[in-house]
Amino acid sequence: MKYLESRIIEIAKESRRCVLENGNAPVYGALPEADIADMAFFLEQIRTVLPVLGFDFLRAQPVVSNSDNAVRPASKASESPVFVLEVRKFAVTAEAREIDGEFVVLKGSTARDHWTSEWASYQALYEQLVQDGVLSEPESGVRRFNTDYAFSSPSAAAAIVCGRPANGRTEWHSKDGGQIYAYWQEQQLNRT
Repeated sequence: MKYLESRIIEIAKESRRCVLENGNAPVYGALPEADIADMAFFLEQIRTVLPVLGFDFLRAQPVVSNSDNAVRPASKASESPVFVLEVRKFAVTAEAREIDGEFVVLKGSTARDHWTSEWASYQALYEQLVQDGVLSEPESGVRRFNTDYAFSSPSAAAAIVCGRPANGRTEWHSKDGGQIYAYWQEQQLNRT
């Protein structure tokens, strides 16, 4: 069990999807190979079941190549165009892609330098991203995404970028044609 605990803690840290309060991070590698294989199988079962129950903390972050924003590794079916959200008044520009059902804001994108709304729906997430260093310190009225970050929806991503609640289905536009996210998503659903 200690081996399984150490692997779950290690995976949760790597996923960057939760705040770990467990200060222990034991490393137990002195198990027979057969036991390690059994634990690996059990761990994969856990990683399969938890997302179905709404717990994504062991799910790996999508990987985006910095050179051309191409998804790696992924199939063509899971790729989306690059979407852009601009708030020109505040010099905010963000780019994102949908990858494996998550909306990933790309590293280098900018966001408002503070939460501006009395509606606090995503304020706690905004503050958590600042605390975790996902969003940089304010510079010239904006914060920068220090890493690619996966959101559960385009609206959550839009809210963080805009510093207020926002409808991501209409705020994000494809970079190549200006098509809104909602229309692109509808086309994807009609293809299946």
